[in-house]
Amino acid sequence: VEGQGQDAHLAVGTAQFLQKHPPTAIAIEEPVDRVPLVWRSKQPIYYALAAVATLSGREVFETISALAAVMLALACLGFFLIARELLRAPPWAALSGMGLVGLNPMVLHTVMHPYFNQTWGFFAMPFAVVLAPLAAAGRRTPGSLALLALFLAVCAFAYPLALPLPLLVLAVVLWPERRALSPRRLYRGRRSL
Repeated sequence: VEGQGQDAHLAVGTAQFLQKHPPTAIAIEEPVDRVPLVWRSKQPIYYALAAVATLSGREVFETISALAAVMLALACLGFFLIARELLRAPPWAALSGMGLVGLNPMVLHTVMHPYFNQTWGFFAMPFAVVLAPLAAAGRRTPGSLALLALFLAVCAFAYPLALPLPLLVLAVVLWPERRALSPRRLYRGRRSL
């Protein structure tokens, strides 16, 4: 496993474990004999890593770097969308911003070592920020709300420290509607639930 530290080794070991065992099992014959307790909320990202390894026909340790690179590329696309859609930057400026984010030494350090759950949080956070304004009245659709909920869930479960920024954007966007969204106005008896 490339990189330093225990995260990459545990990520690969957890994905290998999940390829053959249910998440609550204990298998002492495996390098990682159980899903680490603090990673129980992160199982879907390790299932994704295991699935990439299975579908590619390679070992998990051979696929983690490629998957981390894809996640970085998707995160950069998310930051391009922030610049282009939210900040209304011209295409050249959005591309420049995307390049600056992608080549940031700390971002590259996180992806190359790889700190797998941070990479997933880094991927999901810009998409949640872009989707948050779609939750405003007049622009919300069931599809956009479902997609926003999905990206917020990925942030919450994979890397909770990535969650405050999209929630802050969501709070700012929904602030003008705070009276319309009050629990008293939403609840009008059992049928309104």
